[in-house]
Amino acid sequence: MNTLWWIAALVVLSLVLVVYGWGPSNGEAAVRASFNSYKAALKAHDGKAAVTFVDKNTLNYYDKMLDLALRGTRESVLELSILDKLMVLTIRHNLPLELVKQMSSKSFFVYSVKEGLIADNSTINGLRIEHIMVSGTTASGDATTTGGKVPPNTKWIFHKEDGHWKLDLTSIFPVINWALEQAVHASGLSVEEFLFKILKSISGKPVKDAVWEPLIK
Repeated sequence: MNTLWWIAALVVLSLVLVVYGWGPSNGEAAVRASFNSYKAALKAHDGKAAVTFVDKNTLNYYDKMLDLALRGTRESVLELSILDKLMVLTIRHNLPLELVKQMSSKSFFVYSVKEGLIADNSTINGLRIEHIMVSGTTASGDATTTGGKVPPNTKWIFHKEDGHWKLDLTSIFPVINWALEQAVHASGLSVEEFLFKILKSISGKPVKDAVWEPLIK
C-alpha cells in the first residue's frame, strides 16, 4: 500500500513539474527546439520565421542601429563598438534612405536574414548549445561550435515571451565584438580599413568616406 502511494505521489509530482515548466519537457527541450528552429530559419534565409525566435532585447538593438544609421553623427558612430560600427555602416552602405526610413526592427531583421547579413551557412552549421539551464522565464546554455573557437563561459540567453522561448542575440554580441577586434589586430589594418574591406566584400561596391555621415542630413 505504501509503495503504491509513493508511486502515485511521484507521478503527480512529475506532472506538476511538467505543467509548470520545471521539467525537461517544457524547459530544456523547448529551449533547444527554439534554438534549432532559429538555426534552420537562418540557413533557409527565412527572415519571417527567424524573427519569431528572437526576443525584445534583440529587436530593440536593431531599432537603435536603424536610428543611428539615420541620425548618428560621425563622432557618435566612431565611439561605437566595432560590431555596432559594422552594423550602422552596413545599413548606410547597402540600403537606400527611403527604405531605411520605412523599416521597423522586425522588417530590418527579416531583410538581414534574407540577404545573409546575420551569418553564413558554414558558421550557422557549426553553432551548438549545451548544458541548458532554465530559471523561471530565463534560460541559458553554453555556446559552442564544432570548431571549438568560442571563448569559455559564452552563453546563449533566452527569455520566455508570450509563452515561447526566444533568443537574446545581444547576449553573444560581446563575444562577436571580441572576435572582430582580434580579426582587426591580425589583419594589420586600421579599424576603418578593416570595416571598409568587409563592406566592399558584402556589396561589391567601393565604400566612400561619406558612409560615416548620417543618412538624414
